[in-house]
Amino acid sequence: MENRPKKVGKVEVDLTRVPTATESERGIASIAVNHPDHFVTVSAEKRFNVADVFDTMSRIMLETVLTQSSKSASCDIRIVYEKVRERLPDTQFHHVSEVYTLMPVKGALPDFIEIVRATAKRRAFMGVLAKANMDIANAEVPTAKLLADMVSQTDALSHDLTPPSPMDTKALLLDALKRYESGDDSTQRISTGFENIDNLTPIRYGDFVVVGGETKSGKTMLALNIIANLL
Repeated sequence: MENRPKKVGKVEVDLTRVPTATESERGIASIAVNHPDHFVTVSAEKRFNVADVFDTMSRIMLETVLTQSSKSASCDIRIVYEKVRERLPDTQFHHVSEVYTLMPVKGALPDFIEIVRATAKRRAFMGVLAKANMDIANAEVPTAKLLADMVSQTDALSHDLTPPSPMDTKALLLDALKRYESGDDSTQRISTGFENIDNLTPIRYGDFVVVGGETKSGKTMLALNIIANLL
């Protein structure tokens, strides 16, 4: 059966070819502004870096969605338009509205993200090679320095292009609290002589404890009493 362009809403999608990087970037922006919660979830799962987006307007729209979502604020078209206009004054309203109606299909987001991520890597390494090509033509640049520069730039890119692994902060804190209370971290809990303090904030040998409070509130007296109880 022949693959023909398929109508999706008002958009005609050509299933016979892979979208370009720019089309994918605009597609991500369209899905993000129409389905911000979905975009935030998927981009976090995919560890997608908005900085990989080359198209300036699409990148600003994505940054706006992330900022608005972090504040539980609206991603209304007029709000996004104003944010884009702040950084791209020549932007017209129809430029932004076209992105809103471009790609209403949420399921395309993961594929778009992979295309943009791969393209960003190619662009980054092409930059390194372009710089190396200029250094090759420069007779004053020693071979050793050229190679060292390429290695350092490649290492920096490898670090930038490898997002940090997402961590479950809540689980880590709960695990640390459990180990701290149970004493399986090979430390020994000490008694301050004040039961409420011992139960609320257990103190162990080797801990550095800061006692805070207003002037004349009894900080020194508390510390002296704890020391006396320990002795």
